[in-house]
Amino acid sequence: MSRIESSHEKAGTEYAKAAGWTVYKVRFGVRAAPDRLFAKEGHGGYFVEWKKPGEEPTKQQQHRHKEMRKAGLRVVWFDDVEQFKAWIDAFES
Repeated sequence: MSRIESSHEKAGTEYAKAAGWTVYKVRFGVRAAPDRLFAKEGHGGYFVEWKKPGEEPTKQQQHRHKEMRKAGLRVVWFDDVEQFKAWIDAFES
């Protein structure tokens, strides 16, 4: 993970925690899995993948996300911390 991705992940995690979300750093033991799990009572859990600005998930990550969604899991990705904050805020609306 790049420094930019890492700084976005940290800022997003802090923002979500301040909004009452529980955040877990996840380690699946498989490649291309999302970085964190964000969960909040009444909203369930979302696996979140962080990317550098302008970057999209790799083909392998896209495949893993599709596989997880097919299993009923919710997976999202962000390349912009402000978009992530707006996403978090939308749950409170």
